[in-house]
Parts: sequence; structure tokens; C-alpha cells
Amino acid sequence: FRYNGQVCRVYGAEAPHEGQFFYDTAKRFLAEQLPQYKVRIVGTFHADRRGKLCVLTKDDGTELAHDLIERGYAWAAPYADSGYRMKQSYAQHNQFGLWNERNPSPPWSLK
Repeated sequence: FRYNGQVCRVYGAEAPHEGQFFYDTAKRFLAEQLPQYKVRIVGTFHADRRGKLCVLTKDDGTELAHDLIERGYAWAAPYADSGYRMKQSYAQHNQFGLWNERNPSPPWSLK
């Protein structure tokens, strides 16, 4: 997504990339949810070729990454802390979203 003219990525979550299983569904969900969140750039996350890492939160403190992961629209990023991985375990256990596929391949495994 774009914020103040910069390409940003959601900190803590890795959604399917174009061409991967569940990409269109995850993209639609993100587009629907994004207006409910505000961008908060925390720390000094680096910008890479895919953009700056940003934390998006609702007024109640809910993070977009947690929603994406817990509902099965994204994987917990390899660098993410245990809170993100717990959300992923919950989605896996309940076979939400991309976890309906037998062995979904995370985007970093396709590089």
C-alpha cells in the first residue's frame, strides 16, 4: 500500500504474492480492512525494494498484521515475535484462509 507517497509493507505479516494460492482473496481482504487502520511507523525499520515496514493499528490497538495472520490471509513473517506466530498457529489449527490448502508455500520459500 502507499502512505505519504511511499510504498509500505505491513510489519509482521507476509501475505501471498501474486500468482500464489489465496493471493486475490488476501488482497481483497486487505483493501477492505485498510481504511479502518491508521499507519504508525515505529522504530527504524529499513526500507527495501518492497517498501518501508509499517505497523497499522486501529484505535483500540489491534494490529492489521495480527488480523491478517489470525484469519489466515498471511503468514507470520520470519522476523516476527511469538505473538505473531501464535496467531498463525491458531489459523493453522482452525484451517482458516490459506491454511485450507494442505501445505501452503510462504512467499519467502519461492525466492
